[in-house]
Amino acid sequence: MDHQLHTYFFADDSLIFCKAGGREAMQLTQALKKYEEASGQLNNVEKSSTLFSTKGVAREQKEICREIRGIQ
Repeated sequence: MDHQLHTYFFADDSLIFCKAGGREAMQLTQALKKYEEASGQLNNVEKSSTLFSTKGVAREQKEICREIRGIQ
């Protein structure tokens, strides 16, 4: 299985693409924690959002991902 995170950075904003699943959400969380540790910057979950494709993502998958990341 392919478990990749694809990232795009724009000034002080970032877009991160991955599959909507528990494993990918955990990998995303770990990557963001490593970023915080390395850069000294914190991710602001109040200004963060999660978007899902309109195709093929079950409600349960969305809830798992949001719970793991703690963002809406």
